[in-house]
Amino acid sequence: MLVRKENKIIRVEASVPGDVDKHMVDELSLIINNTRSLYNQTRALVDNLVKKVKKGTDLDLDKLANSSVVDQMIRDASKEYTRLSGERAMLSTATRKAAKQELAEYLLDLVEDELRDR
Repeated sequence: MLVRKENKIIRVEASVPGDVDKHMVDELSLIINNTRSLYNQTRALVDNLVKKVKKGTDLDLDKLANSSVVDQMIRDASKEYTRLSGERAMLSTATRKAAKQELAEYLLDLVEDELRDR
């Protein structure tokens, strides 16, 4: 959860239980950061989140991780992994949740950086 109190940002972390394929989570993160369309989605989402925070909305890490936008970005990254590697990306539920959690944390980091820079 990202909370603004007196121009301070507080984050509450959550953990993902289960057997997580950390290598696949890292691969999906790399694909999201290095694929133009996914990177552009990331930038647009961060800009919208910054606007929400400036209006006083609290951002919740779990809600962001479970949002349809983050879920779609993970699906698109999985498809891109399949296209690039030639092998199908089979994501367990725990791996998918861990990837969504990591992407949400990355997005919140970018939001924090944007707020600090502005």
